[in-house]
Amino acid sequence: LYNLGFIRDIVIDPSNNNFMFICSEEGLFRVNTFDNNLEELLSGDILELEFHPTNSDIIYTIIKLDNKTEFFKSTDFGLTFELYNNGWPNPGPNEEQLRSEISVSLNNPDRIVALTTGSANGGSGLYGIYISDDQGENWEFRCCGDQPAGVPSEENMNLMGWSHEGTDDGGQYYYDLALAVNPNNADNIHVGGINHWVSNDGGYSFICPSK
Repeated sequence: LYNLGFIRDIVIDPSNNNFMFICSEEGLFRVNTFDNNLEELLSGDILELEFHPTNSDIIYTIIKLDNKTEFFKSTDFGLTFELYNNGWPNPGPNEEQLRSEISVSLNNPDRIVALTTGSANGGSGLYGIYISDDQGENWEFRCCGDQPAGVPSEENMNLMGWSHEGTDDGGQYYYDLALAVNPNNADNIHVGGINHWVSNDGGYSFICPSK
């Protein structure tokens, strides 16, 4: 028997609904509902899982480890996973980056959008919006400002705060987060913490339509 602990995400294989993936604080598990078999694929605190939009053998997942999150990819339906961290958030001493949400779009199937939150450079809330256009092998920081986190301002907006201008610190960044990419337009990104933020340029800039 496996101890699944606190379950964070459940995802069904889009190409075969006999397979279900469970992300929990104890690991990543795959369930074959046809023969009622459960197997552990990864150990650790698993936050999130996404399938490549056109190839379900490719699986992306996020693991929380110490003061940061890590991105892993499988190209063999979860048999093996590899860490990819080129450009991925890397908090320094006395900094942390403990939540990441990822999303994909059929419009640009090799793109992955990551919403990362934490505390660094004197500010907390949004750590950064990161984009990969090569299935997670390389990552680019796009928003907001010119560094992760930092003191919020009009030039360095905190998308996790209460202000619709993004100028306050903190907010909802270690609780429920929402991230979605338009399936017909991969440059149209929606982020939700306390407010709803929208990017129409691939994550370089955001507006808050609720203001």
